[in-house]
Amino acid sequence: MSMLKRKLTTLSIEQKIEILDALQSKTKTRKELSVNYGCDLSTIVRIVQQETKIRGIALKNGNTGRKRLRKGNYDELDQAVAVWFRQLRAKNAIVSGLMIQEEAKKFAQKLDLPDFEPSNGWLGRWKTKENVTFHKIQGEKGAADQAGAAQWVKNVLPALLADFDAKNIYNADETGLFYKALPSGTMAARGEKLEGGKTQKDRLTALFLCNMDGSDKHVFMIGRSKKPHCFRGKNIPLPYYANTKAWMTSALWTKILLDFDSKMIKQKRKVLLFADNASCHKLEKGIVLKNVTIQFLPANTTSIIQPLDQGIIRAFKMYYRQRIVRQQLLALEKGLSMEQFAKTITVLEALRMVERSWGSVTSTTIQNCFRKAGFSPAQEEGEEELEVEGSVLQVQIPEDDFNDFVECDMALDCYGELTAEEILDEVRQQRNDDDEE
Repeated sequence: MSMLKRKLTTLSIEQKIEILDALQSKTKTRKELSVNYGCDLSTIVRIVQQETKIRGIALKNGNTGRKRLRKGNYDELDQAVAVWFRQLRAKNAIVSGLMIQEEAKKFAQKLDLPDFEPSNGWLGRWKTKENVTFHKIQGEKGAADQAGAAQWVKNVLPALLADFDAKNIYNADETGLFYKALPSGTMAARGEKLEGGKTQKDRLTALFLCNMDGSDKHVFMIGRSKKPHCFRGKNIPLPYYANTKAWMTSALWTKILLDFDSKMIKQKRKVLLFADNASCHKLEKGIVLKNVTIQFLPANTTSIIQPLDQGIIRAFKMYYRQRIVRQQLLALEKGLSMEQFAKTITVLEALRMVERSWGSVTSTTIQNCFRKAGFSPAQEEGEEELEVEGSVLQVQIPEDDFNDFVECDMALDCYGELTAEEILDEVRQQRNDDDEE
């Protein structure tokens, strides 16, 4: 008696997400879904087991119509080109097919692939794999995508927030800090000869992490020196890391989030963390967070919808600048010169001021900034605008000058673009990643 062979059904990522959504909403059973989609019950079970991976692929790649994620003959090269491409697009660079082919040829040389030819056929396959299409540029567009931000806040954000309380919704973002910087101008008598001092550009990078109701906030510091002399025998007030450029890196990001994840596990809390899609915000290979879900914000929208960018970081910097100016005044009263005062602002002292300044940012300010970013109901008419506590007059600096002083390091880079060698190192670490199925 002949056995009937059941036809193999391959589901797309989009169909798998539909199945997961149906199970989550409890509108259909697993058995009903297996019948509807023409697959075995065991397939439904595997889809449920791989939910995190499936949803991650959809968020990262966007081409949910693909049914399989097969590796090609030049998988490392393809991945390297993809990382290079995303870096350029993150900077809103215009990238043509010819540029992609030229870069692929360079990577082929570095990977010792003499037989590789970046043909139009290869380019077409790579574009399909990475969900890359051609778009004609319609005139000038600002750095911030206002329409895209509004659409995301209206159509995507509510569903993301639905299962989380305000205390379990977090935002993380970095900022550069000239920790010795002083005002660039001064009041002086008419005719007085002014002598300029050296501009203090000693820097740190601060990673801020806070939740929506302002009840939990953290700051992590990155400097250039691994063991500053000023640390010897002292209590370090904040988590401190170091690299040659004082930048955030994937390795640091992974370490910090693993520690944060451990805290959430101990507190038995599941949290949602929003961050910009910077290259340094990618977890290292094989790292899976158990209680922290990372949600990347859409490109070119962070200045509009990232809560920390709506005034939280600026509030911190206002408090920090006020503190350093007050310390300057006290030092001058004690007879210290400006040069002598600058030497007293060590990395350790800066960390102490960062801790106190971050502690001064109120939960009300944080809540207002999340609201301004669209994370909670809009401000009602007649309600006061976002306020930052602390008077400019307290430090005896004209308001315009103080605002320039507060923002003197707002444009500092907090992470760097990967070189070709760094891209290849990153890709090699992922060479053994499993297929989606």
